[in-house]
Amino acid sequence: MLGPEQVNLAVRPTPIFLEGVVAIQITEEVAKDLGLKDGQIVRGIFGYRGTILRLSINNRELSWLVGSQFKAGDKLDLRVTNNGRALQPLAPMAQPEPLATPGGRLMSLLFRPEQSSMVSRLLMPTGGQAPVLPQIAEGENARWLSQFMQSMARLSPAAVKRALSLSGLFSEGRLASQLAANYDIKQLLKSLLRAQSPQSAIARDLESAIDEVESRQVESLQAQQNRSVSYSFLLPFLDANPVQVKFERGRRDDDGSELDWVINLHTDSRTMGELWLKTTFKPSLRLDMEMWAARADIARAARAGSSDLHRQMEEFGLALGKMTVHHARRPLAGVQPIGPGGVVDIVT
Repeated sequence: MLGPEQVNLAVRPTPIFLEGVVAIQITEEVAKDLGLKDGQIVRGIFGYRGTILRLSINNRELSWLVGSQFKAGDKLDLRVTNNGRALQPLAPMAQPEPLATPGGRLMSLLFRPEQSSMVSRLLMPTGGQAPVLPQIAEGENARWLSQFMQSMARLSPAAVKRALSLSGLFSEGRLASQLAANYDIKQLLKSLLRAQSPQSAIARDLESAIDEVESRQVESLQAQQNRSVSYSFLLPFLDANPVQVKFERGRRDDDGSELDWVINLHTDSRTMGELWLKTTFKPSLRLDMEMWAARADIARAARAGSSDLHRQMEEFGLALGKMTVHHARRPLAGVQPIGPGGVVDIVT
């Protein structure tokens, strides 16, 4: 199966300080002109002015007095230190090999269409029967699953954090960092798949569930490369249907400004029907909430309870801003990407 180390589309080697190369000292005026801050990494390019090799950063030329290991056209990253008054050269970044065309497996994950969660379906009772995964899990798998599934009545921030860590998003990353990888939902699905007949319906469902987890890994990696955040995972319960969770943050700019966090929840509750909740958490500690309820009575109850929710938020130092409740199924959020073979109607 595909792991994050196989889909990291942008090779980003860890910078290493160049041995024996002293930092470039610059004046306060130059530092201010370049807008430098401590810890920032800037990139310069070498070029000649006459016979003198110079380093250009943001169209500002600096003299280069360190050996001749560089030539015109070479690029160099530098870390800003000493209150913006010094530039410490880092090892030149190796140029990545040209990327090969992504294989079929990667393409299928990148363009996996929007669909209901198979992991959720395997953990949800259907037709009066128990969830599928507890029925087929045996031995260590059964013990792990029983510990992973929690009681909604005892839900806590620590339980949400644990569910995220065991979501299957981080195993390969931990192994690549030489850290111990916890047994997680992805490893459980693979273990259960190996015990099934390859042609059985349950094997196909398990394969689809693994695809779902790995597609979320690809999504998280793409967000990370864009300096944003996107994590999708599941909260499984012993006494309730599972809840799908996705939290995301937009691309972080160089100015360090605080950004909104968006948390999306979805569940098909046994007692309240299908529910969607979008919460936007602002740096000012204000929350804007939007809810979609398939049942009219649940939508009415949510509107009636908004004032109580406002008071509860105030107890935690939070402010409830706009609260909108819809009696409807949630529409698709935004424009979905068009996969290979997709068609766009440009007439209507």
